[in-house]
Amino acid sequence: MIRHTWADEEEPQPRRRRYDPADERNLTFFEGRFFRRETSRHDPDNTITPAEQKVLHQHATEAAEARRADRDRAMTTLVQLGEALRVLED
Repeated sequence: MIRHTWADEEEPQPRRRRYDPADERNLTFFEGRFFRRETSRHDPDNTITPAEQKVLHQHATEAAEARRADRDRAMTTLVQLGEALRVLED
């Protein structure tokens, strides 16, 4: 009687994805595998228009200005507090 063990089996080969050789422009080959480039995916429902990009840039700019104003306000408060403590020490 021959006993079957896992050691008797060959290592399974990794599965490779098949691709269309005629459509190589959107594929990148890396470490023996093909990957689809992210830029090749075009979804009109989720693509940002130039007008939307301008609005997003403006929102980011306004948020950065608000953060800077908050930091400036906090620094001014700390300077005033430091001056008040120096006056109390004297």
